[in-house]
Amino acid sequence: MRKKLFLIFIGIWLVTYFTQDRYRWVTDISPEVLTDPIQTKVADGKPILFTKDGFSYTLTPLFDYDISGLVVHRMIYNRWFSLSRTDSVFFMDICMIWGENVKRGTYRNGDVDFLQDARFCRYSYGEGHEIFNNALSNNHLVIRDDDKERLVEAIQAGDQVRIRGKLVNVEAKALANPERYEPTDLLWPTSTTRDDTGAGACETIFVESVEILRRGNPSSRVLHSVSFYGIIILFVWALGELTFEVYRGELLIQKRS
Repeated sequence: MRKKLFLIFIGIWLVTYFTQDRYRWVTDISPEVLTDPIQTKVADGKPILFTKDGFSYTLTPLFDYDISGLVVHRMIYNRWFSLSRTDSVFFMDICMIWGENVKRGTYRNGDVDFLQDARFCRYSYGEGHEIFNNALSNNHLVIRDDDKERLVEAIQAGDQVRIRGKLVNVEAKALANPERYEPTDLLWPTSTTRDDTGAGACETIFVESVEILRRGNPSSRVLHSVSFYGIIILFVWALGELTFEVYRGELLIQKRS
């Protein structure tokens, strides 16, 4: 019975690994996602200053920014591969769509695809399934505080989210000798329009608040978590039985001797 349960949990875990972030399955749309981002001039352009992981940061706020959208891809840059400690501040980019791109349901078509790579969000679509560039953005999220980092890291493709903060130009300076491949100085500007494309078209957002409006594919995510913990419990159970059998065998040998 335990072996069957183990195989069932493995199967569920594998299937839900590929289905939990399927943005194409999302049909229950939050009203906020159908609206354009709100960008207003900052009342106070005072620089935001902080240090983190060997770098000092100067953020120049340009606009207050409020964006809601459907996350179609995310990329974490400091988890598996990182060339610079600055990735702890720009640790995640999220590619989002909103407005007409969501309202028309184009993202649900199989010939529409999104991919993030090297700080860009690239997309492709087939004839009749156009993605509007001015209702899509790749967002570099600037995170100063650990509590916001945990909230942002919980975001997955398929989620509908609202992010409020400031569009900022970023300047970073190494506090000591930089490590190999790290820059001594880093300038990271932000886009301030949704109509641009290519390098420099991404929004750089100093995150002040994060709200997950609706989770994508919640049943797949619950099953993925349940199956994972089920695998762990069965493994520990089997390991405990094995340890007990070995211990009992040693006791029998001692008694016979």
